[in-house]
Amino acid sequence: FAWTPNLVAAWDGRLNIWLASGQQLDKSVYDDETWEKMGALLDNSWWSRTRNSIIHSTIHKSGINKVMWDVGSGTGFEARYLIAQGLPTIGVEPSHAGAVAGARRGVLSFCASIEQLQLPNSSLENVSMLDVLEHLDNRENLLAEVHRLLTSDGRLVLTVPALTSLWSQFDVDLGHYLRYNKRSI
Repeated sequence: FAWTPNLVAAWDGRLNIWLASGQQLDKSVYDDETWEKMGALLDNSWWSRTRNSIIHSTIHKSGINKVMWDVGSGTGFEARYLIAQGLPTIGVEPSHAGAVAGARRGVLSFCASIEQLQLPNSSLENVSMLDVLEHLDNRENLLAEVHRLLTSDGRLVLTVPALTSLWSQFDVDLGHYLRYNKRSI
């Protein structure tokens, strides 16, 4: 596609991340301290480890075996797991602290939004957005961009919090805008 990262990003060898041109370093749902706490929480959480196993099993059963672009990769917890299971995964995270944490976990990470990368049409075979949509007030733009980027037989792997009836302070604390059901997703 003649696209290379250096067209839209600069390599930061000190942090081991690609930093998008003009990226606002603090643009995130969480501040740096919260990202660090979340990273430690994920590492020690039975639920997070089990969830990763379920996600990988579903991906594996669907036949996905080519590079996964994990949009909104956070601290790279899920991406690191997918890599360990043999699925090459690239992290795309607009938060500086999240992208750095992902790189520390061994994930090739872009500190950028997927839009900032200016990838060519139909250039990605697989995209994951694992608990991302509920954090966005304008989900349609991101979904339109992912649709533009996916090949005609490309796959989108999506997880979202379910059931509006389970809405709680937990959702508020995590910066969620909504929960989903089968109809709304």
